[in-house]
Amino acid sequence: MSGSPRPARAPDAPRLADGFDDDPRCTTCGGHAVFDPRGGHLRCLSCGVARDLAYHDRDAAGRALRAMDIGGDTDLGPAPDWPDAPDEGAVATGDIRACSGCGGQVVFVGHALSTECPWCGGPSTALEAETAYATGALVPFAIDRATAMARAADWLASRPLLPRGVAKRAGTGRMVGLYAPFWVFETRETVRYVAMASTAEQRGAATAREALLDTIEMTLEEFLVPASPHVPPEMRDALSAGFRPGQLRALRPGYLAGFAAERHHQSLRDGLAASTAERDLLIRAALRDRVVPPHLVNLSHRAELRAARYRRVLLPVWMLHYRHGRSRYRVMVSGIDGQTRGERPLAHGPILGASGLLTALAMAAGWALARMV
Repeated sequence: MSGSPRPARAPDAPRLADGFDDDPRCTTCGGHAVFDPRGGHLRCLSCGVARDLAYHDRDAAGRALRAMDIGGDTDLGPAPDWPDAPDEGAVATGDIRACSGCGGQVVFVGHALSTECPWCGGPSTALEAETAYATGALVPFAIDRATAMARAADWLASRPLLPRGVAKRAGTGRMVGLYAPFWVFETRETVRYVAMASTAEQRGAATAREALLDTIEMTLEEFLVPASPHVPPEMRDALSAGFRPGQLRALRPGYLAGFAAERHHQSLRDGLAASTAERDLLIRAALRDRVVPPHLVNLSHRAELRAARYRRVLLPVWMLHYRHGRSRYRVMVSGIDGQTRGERPLAHGPILGASGLLTALAMAAGWALARMV
């Protein structure tokens, strides 16, 4: 829409993740404290004193999405990030580590339980503080380590064709709590669609068809998009199943204490580009459910992004790393509700046996048919 005025753009410059005014150390004895998912509070490892991290005003701000008016122009140019937004917190600098294997960069705040890479399980080395975009909110861990181990064990035990001993070895694997970076988007789209649909069922004759062509306005309500190349599809699916915007809390170092967190490095332009596939799926689903008749034959659409609201958030996930033979595997447990996805080896013996049996049955059937001819 060439006549639409372009909104003012802020420069696409990252902000330094320079920390909060909150201190994750124990306010009673000064000892190390970690976040306890069972009680939802910060607990001192020395004296056991717990501290509630709820903060009504900040939490409300953490749930609020920030608006960006595209102005009908899909060429975003330099992506705005509104660095002076008052409700934007930042991941505390902490102990920054980079993995020499997968390249993942994470921050360990307070008492770090492990400084190995939580993404791949490989070694990591300390880094100088780097720039990163401020993160506005997170969903705290609601599943503790013991529960996550039990969920991972149950998931492995339920897998067919699992090699003998894998579940036992996985039980001695390394479980790491990680906050993964995500976007929460809400977009307004102008959708033009065309579909061919059946209009009547005629016995013994060709089915009548009609073309459906229309343009509608559509709002895609708060949906998640990974903000890191390290987030696999199965992790996104597990976290999306249990995520609700009302679970978001203002980002405070106390929630991160004892865990790792990957910071946001994507610009808004990159985030919107990453959201394209998810938006397309949501639009197609909405068209099928609300607009196009159930006797749909074909559907195609084109969407124009008109406006967006967004939030940079961190979501909790437990990562179980274990080995089988020379290979590494991982099982991911949502820190929100325990949804579990993962990787596992296959037992080749039963597979080969089943394949041989099917081949023998097919040959026997062929021989029997040949005798009948």
